[in-house]
Amino acid sequence: MAMTLKAPEGCHLIQKILIAAAYSKPEVKVEVVTREKKGYIVEGSPLKKVPVLQTEAGALFESDAIARYVAKQKGNPASLFGRSAVEAAQVDSWVTFASTEVEAPVNSWVWTAEGKLSANPALVKAASSDCRKLLSSLDQVLKTKTFLVGERISLADIVLCCALIGGFRVVFDGKLRKPFKNVVRWFVTVVNQEEVAKVVGAVILAGDKKACNASVAPEVAAAPAAAVVAPVAAAEEPAAEEKKDADEDDFDVFGDDDDDEEHEAEIQRIADAAAAAKAAKGKVVIAKSVVVLDVKPWDTETDLKALEEKIRGIEMEGLEWKNSELKPVAYGLKKIVIMCHIVDTQVSVDDLQEKIGEFEDDVQSTDVVTFTKL
Repeated sequence: MAMTLKAPEGCHLIQKILIAAAYSKPEVKVEVVTREKKGYIVEGSPLKKVPVLQTEAGALFESDAIARYVAKQKGNPASLFGRSAVEAAQVDSWVTFASTEVEAPVNSWVWTAEGKLSANPALVKAASSDCRKLLSSLDQVLKTKTFLVGERISLADIVLCCALIGGFRVVFDGKLRKPFKNVVRWFVTVVNQEEVAKVVGAVILAGDKKACNASVAPEVAAAPAAAVVAPVAAAEEPAAEEKKDADEDDFDVFGDDDDDEEHEAEIQRIADAAAAAKAAKGKVVIAKSVVVLDVKPWDTETDLKALEEKIRGIEMEGLEWKNSELKPVAYGLKKIVIMCHIVDTQVSVDDLQEKIGEFEDDVQSTDVVTFTKL
């Protein structure tokens, strides 16, 4: 008996489910549903959310759980959970990683670029930073691997690919992709699998003109699964690119490199000033600067008041702590923005950041916001 997958038209969450079905070969019928005032009229979801899979034995909700179930149908013929208990657990680890670590920053960035979310430069900057950190970590993992688990494609690759595909199509342009060659190689390998292409269709990487899976996508462009999922059309991408270009005058989401260069230039200016002061005969010059630091915690459960007390407990000759405030980052997370005055010849900002970083259970990262001469 065919299973029925209920979801709204264009729902990105069903892609991984349909790809899993393409490998394990169960009969899955997609039924398009529309949202009512009180949610979707579907049985089986306690919060009336979709997707929902109706089976002969009962209903399933939550897309990851549905994907796991579908992948195991007919004896898991494609070995989407690997070939051992350890590999099966590794697959589950990556599935959880995709939903808890990847989807939020990628979707926030993509949906803002597409206009589905209101323009929010702070949110975009935080999301883009998180995406680059994720891609950097993945690049190291994939340095010696073709697939995430074992020697063949698994549900781990399918779910993570689907979590990243919006980013690759809309905001991960050539400049961003360049340092992450292993991730790009892996992603292109996955979307070139025929079973994947049947669902996601042609995948044009942001900034490119030709699909990276053109050799398989045209042959399956008319497949029902691709039509149901309704991937982002290539014709829409120039508009997204034009919007991104227009916004770049106001906000540079790839500003970290420039910020680093400015920071290094400022450090060099201070060093030169200190050297000049030392060389000046009969003159005593005390160069001071105002430094504003961002201190980002690991999660929303961190006691920021206690963390600030720890930071203010750092004592260095030539260091004087000033005002501070809490500012929102994204997804309910807040950061500490704290100001200090330093004597340039006595306090190194790098050393100060290292001391704050020693509170490693609470601090995820520190950044220099401003570095101004007094």
